Amino acid sequence: MKRTRFLIALFLILIPVGFIGCGTAPGDGSDPFSSSVLLASSAVTVGGGFSAVSTSVVLTLSEGIMPGGPGVFDSIVLFPENVGTAYTIVSSDDEDFASVTDTLTNGIDDFLIFAFLFYPSGGGSTGGFTESGFFLGGVTGEYDPDFEGFEIDYFILTINSLTLDVPGSNPNGDGNWTDYSIDLQIEVYGHSL
Repeated sequence: MKRTRFLIALFLILIPVGFIGCGTAPGDGSDPFSSSVLLASSAVTVGGGFSAVSTSVVLTLSEGIMPGGPGVFDSIVLFPENVGTAYTIVSSDDEDFASVTDTLTNGIDDFLIFAFLFYPSGGGSTGGFTESGFFLGGVTGEYDPDFEGFEIDYFILTINSLTLDVPGSNPNGDGNWTDYSIDLQIEVYGHSL
């Protein structure tokens, strides 16, 4: 019993001590993103319907002309009840972060694919743009065709609206239908090299 009390007391002492010096204080120069600026903010808006029942969706922003290449955001499952939520993605969150950010900073007007995969049905929707067509030069209009000369630090994905209406318009009359409407905002933050 004495040993248990000792270990609990030791644990309670170590918790606060362990956190002293951890993290960063705003403005102290130790924040790794203190020099990050908003490079671009672009909307992704899609809508339609399909013959399946879905309750959630995953967006993947990937490089290349076909879905399935290295992409970011694919670990985030979006639900209608998460409207208003903003998700920040950094390199440690996604194994494809480096590949995607390398593409976005290579000075070439690469093609980007936006793929939406609906769950549990497995239905999907895709669309694509060149970097210059999607980011339109970024917030200042000067980043053309991409963010060459910058290092991308993180992305923010915000759900502005997300509706998955089952059975929706139900054109087949069998209840096996989902009408969808999705409005997302993608922000790109980085710093000059």
